[in-house]
Order: sequence, then structure tokens, then C-alpha cells
Amino acid sequence: MGLDNFPSNYPCKTNGTAVMVKMIDQRTGEPYIDENGETVDQINCDSTMECGGCPWKARLGDQAGSVLGILGTHCWYRGKYGVSLLSMLDMDAEALYGDSDHKVTVPVLRELVAEMDERLDYTEPVIGPNGDDLRDDYRYLRDWMEFVADECDGAEAWY
Repeated sequence: MGLDNFPSNYPCKTNGTAVMVKMIDQRTGEPYIDENGETVDQINCDSTMECGGCPWKARLGDQAGSVLGILGTHCWYRGKYGVSLLSMLDMDAEALYGDSDHKVTVPVLRELVAEMDERLDYTEPVIGPNGDDLRDDYRYLRDWMEFVADECDGAEAWY
């Protein structure tokens, strides 16, 4: 089973800059109807980024080392890879699985960021098991955790 982490609150939605569209039922091609008979809106990430309304894009969108979540949503993070990176540093990698409610809280994220900053200076190569330099990957994980702590009230774990 995998692990993905995503913002607890999408900052584009919170800031009112998200471009919202009707969710489409993939089986019928019609707007998705919830249990109350209402159509469901969803964020159109591409349109939100195109109009400059995506805080993730503004802050992290061009950064090397990004690892998108399993659904390809840009502000999600492929947590399984983050677990691997943190494990290589002998850090509490299980923290990315969240608490009993699957929430990775702001204090936990800030603690992980601080510990990464103590262990890495991001200017020296960080060589992985396959001989690859992983410093961009570590920097992105660090910056993503800081982003969701600063702008998203933490992250959620989906596995």
C-alpha cells in the first residue's frame, strides 16, 4: 500500500483563488451528484495555476526534486518516498502517516523541518543507495512540509 500526503486545507480554496468546476462522473460524463442530490465542485488545478491563483505553484512549482502525489495533484506529496528519504536520515519517517486521525500536524511538520535543517545543509551532495544525489529531493520534501505547515494547517495522510 502507498502513502500520499496532501494539504489539510487547499490554500487556493482558502484564499478564494481556486478555479472551481463541476465534478464529472467518469462513468456517465454527467456532473457528479452527491447523496443530497447536489452537484459537487472541485478545484481545476491547471486553470488555477494558469491564472496565478495557486500558492503551491507560486512557492514550489519550479523547484527541482518535486514528487507529485499518486493522483498527479501538484500540491500533494508522494509520502511513501518521503518516508524513504526520512528513513535514510534515521528520522521519524512514520510521522508522515499522521496521527490516529491521519493528520500530520503543524508542530510535527515544523519539528521534521527543523531536524532536516540540523542534519543537512543542502549544498553538499546527499548520496542515495543507487549513487544518486538526493539533495533536491530532500530540499523539496523540507520545503513542501514547511509550505503545508505555513499555508495549509498541516497535511493529511492517505494510505
